[in-house]
Amino acid sequence: MTFWSRLLIQLFFVSTVAAHGCPFLEELLHPPFLKNVSLKAEKEYDAIFFDESLSVAELKKEIMSWAKEYNVTEQVHDLFNRTKKRMEDMKKNVTKLINDLPAALQRFTGILENENQTLSGIKQSLKALKEENPPVGSQWTLVFRFTAC
Repeated sequence: MTFWSRLLIQLFFVSTVAAHGCPFLEELLHPPFLKNVSLKAEKEYDAIFFDESLSVAELKKEIMSWAKEYNVTEQVHDLFNRTKKRMEDMKKNVTKLINDLPAALQRFTGILENENQTLSGIKQSLKALKEENPPVGSQWTLVFRFTAC
């Protein structure tokens, strides 16, 4: 894989995360069960969650201890399960996106390099490519602006 292909793949990944946020991290920061506990319990959760000295395993263990103390064990288990599922989905989606990129990049550059078409034809071809694979196509504008300027 060439340097430019790797750079393009990285740009796609970063732009996708930047554009759509990271729901499972947002939910970990502000889990729904915090609405049902005291301010003291919420501050304790934040202290655990933002303790940078804890490994992920230690963090989960501390949060589970906290959950038992405040009677929200089931909700925390649900949160952990949703987080795991989202990570699995993200890995699957990013893997598919990365696998689709080489062919899409080849078609994209082929469209741009074809001098036997009008600007309107280029625009229509790029639109069709974008509609053919929306996850890949949604990133073209950002990547093109970033790499062409």
